[in-house]
Amino acid sequence: KHGINAEYGDFNMTRLEVVTLLLLVAMATVAGIDVRVVNGEEENGPEPCARICSGTTGRYTTKWTKYPYNLGGLYTYVDISQCGFVKTPSVTTSLEGHLNLKGVTGVHNTYDTNTTNFLVIIETANNDYFTVKRVTEWLWNVDWIAVGFFC
Repeated sequence: KHGINAEYGDFNMTRLEVVTLLLLVAMATVAGIDVRVVNGEEENGPEPCARICSGTTGRYTTKWTKYPYNLGGLYTYVDISQCGFVKTPSVTTSLEGHLNLKGVTGVHNTYDTNTTNFLVIIETANNDYFTVKRVTEWLWNVDWIAVGFFC
């Protein structure tokens, strides 16, 4: 079994279950997925032009920056330009990494979202401890899913 250690328990899958899951995802991709945007950040485009796009800033490539003005926290810009959106998409985010993720706030808030990027600002109860150097060593990165229109 291949275990995924989650914060609230273990999730185990056999090799067969992993392969089956991957095959189901591949089949859904080939068959086409019905994407319907009920309402978005801007007026909707035509339904056949709806797109789901996802990605990550990367464990080894996320560029965290200390938030200015002594307010604490860190921020990173997330590039979504490869999605090809022509209208501002709806974005959902999560923070991924190896250590000290509990108690981090702000990762689900996106700022200045547009067709090519958005900003994520994170904070903790002890912003002085969470330095750019430490979170980079802990491989913190932002995973995201965006839903919008490409035509």
